[in-house]
Amino acid sequence: MKVGILKADSVLEQFQPDHGDYPAMFIQRLGDNAEGEISFVTYDVEHGQYQQDLDECDAYVITGSKKSVYDPEQWIFDLQDYVVRLNQAKKPLAGICFGHQLVAQALGGKTEPATVGWGVGVQDYSMAKHKPYMQPALDDIKILARHKVQVTVLAEGAELLASSDFCPNSMFQVA
Repeated sequence: MKVGILKADSVLEQFQPDHGDYPAMFIQRLGDNAEGEISFVTYDVEHGQYQQDLDECDAYVITGSKKSVYDPEQWIFDLQDYVVRLNQAKKPLAGICFGHQLVAQALGGKTEPATVGWGVGVQDYSMAKHKPYMQPALDDIKILARHKVQVTVLAEGAELLASSDFCPNSMFQVA
């Protein structure tokens, strides 16, 4: 399996020696938990780098970013268009933080600042649905969070998978 990492930002340089940049984090986490052979290729979408053929990768992941999905920057508009193309082609796509918000917005949902302000620290999430790929199946998970923007309306056809008191639409799936 070949996974395309759609890099939407970089970790601050002073933290990279200890923690790496976003692609390295994803490669380590996904590679360590993969069944079978997996390879990765990174596309710096913040700087307009995309592959020409959607079939070059079997699946895609969008990283986090310090930007907000509603910032009026061309690369964000381009990435939203790309998400629509990936969805139309039925390519598996996972969005993390900014990526999660961008997928929702690109597919017709709504993303906006949380009325309760920032969510910082370990957050408790309740699983609304269990899917076969969620192994082990857990009822609750804890995730480190730092954001004030969240998905407030899911895209049409999206299925809620997890929520928290701070972020009701924490995880979703579009089939």
